[in-house]
Amino acid sequence: MERFFDTINDPATSDVALTAIAFANRLNKASLAIRTVLNTPDVIGVEEMENLPTLQALADKVNADAVAAGQPSPSYQAFLVEGNDVGGIDVGFLVKSAINVISVQQVGKDTTFLQPDGATALLNDRPPWCLPQPLHSRLRYFAAIHHGGQPSALAPEH
Repeated sequence: MERFFDTINDPATSDVALTAIAFANRLNKASLAIRTVLNTPDVIGVEEMENLPTLQALADKVNADAVAAGQPSPSYQAFLVEGNDVGGIDVGFLVKSAINVISVQQVGKDTTFLQPDGATALLNDRPPWCLPQPLHSRLRYFAAIHHGGQPSALAPEH
């Protein structure tokens, strides 16, 4: 997903408020891709999602569209916690409800680093997420998603 915003202007970020039609179109396209190209995987790592309600709207759309197409609902659940990005984009997961989610962890949200001038700055504007889970009784997996980017404190001056 790229800069997947909703219809609500959030004055705390530099987000974009989409029209209802534009938002519906983005949900339709993403739902179609998840169902027909990705074949509704158990876990989807999502980048550049605005917030949890927007990711949940996508989960609801995929679930409803699957049923409308005569497919079983994947029953996706959305997991996202706000990061530090000034543009309001975050990373998260869509996970089928058949997967027993024990924990999700946002890693390094408050981690800082020392800049060359001696000042401290946040290291992660979009902190990575981890989803360590048992999958069935004999198999374990560990899913991680990280949307890399140049820390704003390191951006060259113009």
